[in-house]
Amino acid sequence: MKFYSPAIITAKGKLVFGHGTNIVWNDVIARHMSDKGHKIDYFYPSWNHQGKMYNHLDPSELSLVTRRLEETMLKELNHFGVSEGYTHYRDTEEDSLENAQKYFRMLLERGFIVERGEEHFLDLSKVYNETNFFKILEEIRYEPPHLKKRLIDLTKTLDGLYPVSKDRKYATSISGSLRKINPIFDLAVSPTLFSEDPVDYAIDGCRTLPRGTFFPIVVWASLFNKPFARNICAHGYLELKGYDRFKVSDIIKTVENPVIDSDVLRYCALLPTNSLEDTQITPDTFTKGKKIIYRASNLSKHLVKHYGPQRISNEGNEDMDRMIEGMSVVDAINIFQKRVYELSRKIEKGCKLNQTDITQYLEMTKSIGSVFPSTVNRIARILNG
Repeated sequence: MKFYSPAIITAKGKLVFGHGTNIVWNDVIARHMSDKGHKIDYFYPSWNHQGKMYNHLDPSELSLVTRRLEETMLKELNHFGVSEGYTHYRDTEEDSLENAQKYFRMLLERGFIVERGEEHFLDLSKVYNETNFFKILEEIRYEPPHLKKRLIDLTKTLDGLYPVSKDRKYATSISGSLRKINPIFDLAVSPTLFSEDPVDYAIDGCRTLPRGTFFPIVVWASLFNKPFARNICAHGYLELKGYDRFKVSDIIKTVENPVIDSDVLRYCALLPTNSLEDTQITPDTFTKGKKIIYRASNLSKHLVKHYGPQRISNEGNEDMDRMIEGMSVVDAINIFQKRVYELSRKIEKGCKLNQTDITQYLEMTKSIGSVFPSTVNRIARILNG
């Protein structure tokens, strides 16, 4: 299975919490599907090193600067507990450059890319009219469902000629031209390094949809006349109230250390994924995430103390599994949270848990493992006694 989210633009020099949302959402579904036996192909992290801000650097300086930025940002991304082992992607590496040139030439030969002097443009109207573009939009599964209308509306505002060449020192060369390929084209065709089949899941923020998702859909329609992705999901903008800035490094500094658990950050990062509307994250949100994890861990201790060692179920909760696979991760979190709190209150009232209660908790814990991997690993150790 192939997973995609827009690359991190290193020239901006910062990693924001919204990057965490994209990456954690991908990671949750990828972990879940991997546990189901699927092979996962996912470029993580995906780096865009072609920014205009690098134009003044020599090649040797570019390598040092971008690697230093990668190291810094990767340390911040590691706070989200993202699985290791995914394939790194850099749009300045030779395989990426060759990949972009190959498909750029293909669209140029087909007339979808046109020249106007030194400039190159993707003819969006030609793509809409001469491919199955609108049928392709109907074939894709969306979360939330009204995301489809948002993308269809973009065809009305993004029409005519779209620039696919830029003045970038380190962007991909165009044969016979002083201009370079617009970096968003490189990123649009980056999944073709896996294969020319559609990606299984594409995840983006609603404010970057035109470049991060809509443009790849257009490019894939013009290249292959088929969907860019089978499932496309987008989230609303993340607003962090009570913090001066929304850089990940600043959040980590300002929140109390006991709260900084990777699963708490994952919880906060996932909250905007059930809507295209803005979602506010406050210090209280981090506390709520911590309480869920705290309660789930204490529940496992209670089971061992009063019912003996247990094992997390091999099979997950069907409803939660269906929600995660359907990109509704927040719904799965809410079900888990509700049941954990119900069982905790039952214990606080002095009631015994029956076998159905225990089995359900163990099944739900299995399903939530892709969302809260650190917590579930800890619970597994507790349950083993």
